[in-house]
Amino acid sequence: MATALVNEARPEDAVAADERVRSDLARLLQARLVSESRLGVWVHPLLITVIVALSWPDAPHELLLGWAGAVVFSALVRGAWLFISSRRRLTERVVRTGVRATVTLLAITWGVGGALVLPIVPFETTALLLVVLAGLIASSLTTLAADPLSVRGFLAGIALPVFVALAMSEQSHHLAAAIV
Repeated sequence: MATALVNEARPEDAVAADERVRSDLARLLQARLVSESRLGVWVHPLLITVIVALSWPDAPHELLLGWAGAVVFSALVRGAWLFISSRRRLTERVVRTGVRATVTLLAITWGVGGALVLPIVPFETTALLLVVLAGLIASSLTTLAADPLSVRGFLAGIALPVFVALAMSEQSHHLAAAIV
């Protein structure tokens, strides 16, 4: 079990025994983690705008604006980190830690906001919101593939709050969605 966690924190260790190869692989994985994430980070403000527009008639406006602000702020923090980490010479550990922290922060803003809004909006809007969240998780599998712990942080940050909110809901279709 401990070996599995070490390999997920540094996936290049599982592949290469030679230190030079491991170092090159770590550098390539780090470059991939930073470069592939830059494009996806700017999708978050667009998606939250769509979600807010669809939820506007049914949810409290202050809640929606707060959620949108949190997602946009988190996306800006993530974008700033990606910009800084691509311009400065940082250690592999610092880059991975920064990516993990910003990814998890962004996921938590999506997950907690979704958990607060889902019980309020009609089921049609709930279904659409769940599709958007599933799409975010699916896209994270490719953009964050170079760091399995980032993928897990993103998945947990979105899925756990939403699951709890749906499971605690008194509406039967919310419970069914939580089970699925």
